[in-house]
Amino acid sequence: MATLDGEFAGYVAAVADLHTTFGPHAQNLGSHHSFRAASTALDHWLTFAGPNRVPPDLSRLALPACLYR
Repeated sequence: MATLDGEFAGYVAAVADLHTTFGPHAQNLGSHHSFRAASTALDHWLTFAGPNRVPPDLSRLALPACLYR
């Protein structure tokens, strides 16, 4: 879990051999082969997007695996 200025900023979830990065609104920011790469992706997204970040695409929110059929 990551925080930025005391606020929730995202997290990395490990599934099998991939580490998937999720932003503060559960938007999928990509999958990576290492935790370090996934963490770096979140850091870059938070750092470079800044206040002009595009709002999350709600159609791409992460869903529990049981909802995929």
